[in-house]
Order: sequence, then C-alpha cells, then structure tokens
Amino acid sequence: MVPILVLLAVAAAWPGAGVAAAHAVLVGADPAYGVALETSPASMTVSFDEPVTAVGNTVTVVDSGGRRVDDGQARSADGGRSVVVALQPDLPVGTYLASWAVLSSDGHVVGGSSVFGVGGPPDLSAGDPPRDPTTVAADTMSRLLGALGYLGVALAVGIPIVVLSVWRRGREVPAVTQLVRIGGWLTAGVSVAIFVALPARLAGTSGWADPAIWRQATESSVGITMLVRTIGAVALALAWPRIPVVLPAAALTIVSTAAAGHAVSGDAWVGALASTTVHVAAMAVWVGGLVLSVVVWRNQERDRLLAGFARIAFWSLLAVAGTGLYQAWRSVDPPDSLWTTTWGRLLLAKIVLVIAVLAAAGLVRTLLLRRRPVGRLLRLELALQLAILLVTSILVGAVPARDAYDPPDTLLVQLGPLTAEVAVDGTGAGDQELTVRLAAADGTPVEALELDGVLTRPDGDLGPVEVSFRRVEPVELGPTYFVSNSARVPLAGTWHLRVTVRVDRTTGYAATVPYRVW
Repeated sequence: MVPILVLLAVAAAWPGAGVAAAHAVLVGADPAYGVALETSPASMTVSFDEPVTAVGNTVTVVDSGGRRVDDGQARSADGGRSVVVALQPDLPVGTYLASWAVLSSDGHVVGGSSVFGVGGPPDLSAGDPPRDPTTVAADTMSRLLGALGYLGVALAVGIPIVVLSVWRRGREVPAVTQLVRIGGWLTAGVSVAIFVALPARLAGTSGWADPAIWRQATESSVGITMLVRTIGAVALALAWPRIPVVLPAAALTIVSTAAAGHAVSGDAWVGALASTTVHVAAMAVWVGGLVLSVVVWRNQERDRLLAGFARIAFWSLLAVAGTGLYQAWRSVDPPDSLWTTTWGRLLLAKIVLVIAVLAAAGLVRTLLLRRRPVGRLLRLELALQLAILLVTSILVGAVPARDAYDPPDTLLVQLGPLTAEVAVDGTGAGDQELTVRLAAADGTPVEALELDGVLTRPDGDLGPVEVSFRRVEPVELGPTYFVSNSARVPLAGTWHLRVTVRVDRTTGYAATVPYRVW
C-alpha cells in the first residue's frame, strides 16, 4: 500500500498547470558569442527553438561605454523564432554586448546576452546589464497570482462539476452560487492582472505607455490565454446555474488555464495540452469538492454529497496520477535534476504535501464508512490542498529542472603520452569554466607552454565555440595548470571538445572527446 501511495503522490504532485517542457532555448546568435569581426555587422540576430514575443527594445546592443548602437526596432523573423535588430553603420573598433529579454510561449521571460568584437577579439569579461526593476516586479507578481488563479478555477469549475455529478440539489443552495461566483470573479481578476502586467514584463515601465507593446502583449500566447480565461470565468460567474452556458464556459476556462503554461511549448504540444487540461480539471474537482464539503458540512444533504464526492475524488486522483506521470516523462532529464535543482526540491516538497493529503483523504473515507465525524480532517485536507496550489504556482514560475540542471563534470583526455584532466564547473548550457591539469603516464604533474580548446557540434548547426585558456602559476609554486576564460555554450546536447597542448617549442598534442551539455 505504501509504495502505491508514494507513486500516486509523485504523479499527483507533478506541477498541474503545465510544467511540461522547457522555456524557449537560445539556439544561435549572429554575430556569435566571442567572435572577432573584421568589419561592422549590419544587424544582430538571436534565434530560439520556438516562436517568441519580441518588442521594440527586446534586443539591445551597447558598446564598452554602455551607449546603445542598435536602432531600437527589433523585428521578428523565421516565423517568430528569431529576433533581429539593425545596428548603426561603421561601428568603431571595440567590444559590444548584446542582451535580450523575450516572452516565450509558456509565459516566461527568457533573457540572455552575447559579446562580440569589431576589429579585434572582444573583452569576454563584459557582464550582463541589470534587469529593469519593474520587469522583475511584474514577473514576481504574475507568479504569485498563479496560486489565486488556480483556487479561482477550482471554485468556478470544480464545484459545478461536483454539484452536477453527485449533488443536483446543490444548484439551489445559495452558498454554492456564492462560491462559484467568487471563483469566477477571482479567476477573471487574476487573469486581467496577469495580462496588464505583460507590457511591463516585456519592456519595463515604458511598456504600459506604448500601444505597440500592448498590441504585442495581446497577440502573445500568454495574452490570448488570459483574455480567453477571463471570458470563460466571467461567463461562469454570471451564468450559474444555467447549464447550457456553464458547461462551455467551464471548458473554456480549463483549456485556457492549461494553455497558459509550458504545455504549449516544446515537442508533442498537442498531447501535452490535452494531458494538462485533464490534469487541471481533475485537480479543480478535487479542490472544489473539498471546499464544498467544508462549506456545506452542516447541511442535511452532507452525507449524500460526501459519499458521492468520495467516488469522483478517487477518479480525479487517478486522472491526476496518469497525467502527472506523462508530465514527469516530459519534464525531468536526467533524474538527478530532481534533487540538485530548486525546481526539483520544490517538487519533492510538494510530493510530501500530497502524501499528507492522500493520507488525510484515506482517513476521511474510513471515518465516513464508520459514520464518524470528519469535519476537522476535511479542513486539514483543504489546507494541505491550498498549500499544494501555492507550491504549484511557484513551480510554474521557476526554471524547470531540465533547464536548471548544471552539474559539474570531469573529463579525461589522452594527449599522446599525457593525460589532461578537464574539470568543468557546470555543464549546463550557458557560461562554463574549465580547469585543465596535465599529468604523465605515472601521474606526475606536467607543465606546458600553451593550451587551447574548441567546442563543436557534430551536426554542424552552430559554429565552433573557442575556449581560451590562461596559464596559472600557484602561489605555493606547485605545478602550473590552465583555467579557461568564461566560455558560453549556447545549446544543450552533445558537443565535441578538442584540446590542443604545446608542451615546449617543438612538441604538441591534440585530441577530441565527447562533451555533454545539459
């Protein structure tokens, strides 16, 4: 029994609002990171693995003094997968920092930066510019509102489903009508607030005053789903208990809630959207039924309601478990990311809460069969469910485990008679630092004059990433070793690392090893 309980908890705890795939992932920049150009480029292009929403200042390019050298008019290309901004002609020799912040289809802002040089190598130590405080605040507010939105959906959709399924007389109970209307207006209010925050998430404070950015927000997948959910939620609040209006309005609310998350991004999004829709509906029934059971506890119909709700709650749990397992298959790679990332640790905390909910639900069912009072247990179960909704809202706003996974690694490269131990501080896509120590066959440390590296993709989709090393002489006068300047690897997958070492003026070795980037 215990293993089954844990399995159901793992499945049910999986983020139910669509944490199913990754955010938009950068697949290339032109000019590429770290490149040295002989002539001034005409434009800057950043490309992603899925369409993104871009606005006028989505991409900015500044010189080493912080002065902008782009025209401030970013435009979409390649079906929305690329964003292009024109640059001023005849850029002077120097280092240029490009930064961007786009809205991915899953509703999250994805940012990054790249460095290139004109007339010589760039200064790779150039740091990312700070994010606009208004953008950060709008992002945070949208995430926190998510929990209220889920509660609103549970009241506006879950309660009508429970009433129509097992307690028809509940349509005439004033408390039921009040709960459905509270849920509808709460869902609508949260949806409008998230929509209103979109311009600030895209462009900071100035976004609210720019009609073009409002238009972009309205046309984005997040904007569309929030507006659609508002319509469905308002219809639920006004139409209950008129069934011909309530049923399509409930379907509209559930589908738009599911589509507002990661389910619409990545591969196989149709199946993910269907799975997430079932997941959200099942969770709404479970939470809505609990709220209803607590509110009508003193009603003479309570026994019939609780008996009927116990049946549909069981089927809701099975639906949550099945869809949760599917979400798990899409969300985590590798399993280590569950306990090595913030997202994974939040999920583990949620699993603990779900185990507690399942235990409370099982005890409630047992006491009902014995005709014992269960009022306190129902309130405890509801409190745990609300805690789960809060954790879910944080999970939806956090970087998924597969994106945040950044484990260190150590590679051994055979360079003729030498062995190079390559220690990588973190193998997640993005900035990486490599430390290389050379040793002879017997393990004795070996010094060398120079060491270079280059990362290439076997498929050739991206240009090589040059890895430059500096020679380090320890203070304690131990054997020298090499540390790379920060190397930016833009995309996860299999790469090849080629290491070239020059031991002295006449002797050198080179070798290539596979290099896994997460």
